Amino acid sequence: MKTMIAIKATSFGRAEIVSDVAIPFIEDHPGYVLVKTNFVGINHCDHQFIHHPVLFNPGLTISAEFSGLVMDAEQGSTRLKIGDRVAGYTFPSGDLRPNAGAYAKFLLVKADALLCVVEEWAATWHWTGPVMFEEGSHGRRTILIYGGATTTGRMAVQLAKLSGLRVIATCSPVNFELVTQLGANEAFDYHDARRCAGDILSVDGEVELVLDCVGGFESPQICVDAMAAGGAYYSVTPTPSPRTDAKSSFVAGNKVLGESSLFLGSTFPRTWRLSRVGRKFVPLVEKLIAEGLLKLRIKELGEWNHNVSKYVAQVTGKCQW
Repeated sequence: MKTMIAIKATSFGRAEIVSDVAIPFIEDHPGYVLVKTNFVGINHCDHQFIHHPVLFNPGLTISAEFSGLVMDAEQGSTRLKIGDRVAGYTFPSGDLRPNAGAYAKFLLVKADALLCVVEEWAATWHWTGPVMFEEGSHGRRTILIYGGATTTGRMAVQLAKLSGLRVIATCSPVNFELVTQLGANEAFDYHDARRCAGDILSVDGEVELVLDCVGGFESPQICVDAMAAGGAYYSVTPTPSPRTDAKSSFVAGNKVLGESSLFLGSTFPRTWRLSRVGRKFVPLVEKLIAEGLLKLRIKELGEWNHNVSKYVAQVTGKCQW
């Protein structure tokens, strides 16, 4: 049996490097390809697969965003072939596969959910964004993106700007220049919750559409404090809006991938409607990347110990989004 290393949730609140994880075979999963990961996206929400009582499952491989090379594909596959550079999103515990997370040397992912890219990029591909733009952006003029410097936020800022929306982002001051270069009209420091919401209101009034790319700590309250009655709040985590007069939506990545998953010992079925929504965005995003209109974040994989140290920094609050 061929093995690889991966970072797994070994117990609640603890992640470790495991060196004897079996490399999966595509023969057992029709419609999937085997990818060797060369880059990964590092997100604040990664820690929730270790510390959140709903998302944690013992033995799962953590993280979700990656890019790399296709190492094996189904015979007769027309969209992807061995050697293609791809970027994508996977979901820890997706389809009840404990090795589905991105912090692994090899992973199985659905071929039709992958971006085929010319250069290798670390994927900033969270499906909440495409679903939000499909379902929530119609008739809106301004969007608040909380966590604009996260991997998800960086893509969302660019997509929102390309969609013609006025973009307000929150991030650390050190990232103000970054998010404005990506397309944000205004950037605000999230560290002072009350002042942040007030500053947003002072420049644009109440916001009608919110994408919370953190989904925890003070982010939901800041978002709804700046949001108009009847506004739409989308989050990357199952954190409901603190306000009852706002639409609140959480889109789990496995739902848009068309995969079932295991939470708290129960199996949650796949959702084909959301899967079709996500698939519509794959060729569009590929085109935007090829034309240089959409830039994805690059984060070199390096040694696994480097990734663990970055992960620990997130958990202890040292990362600045």
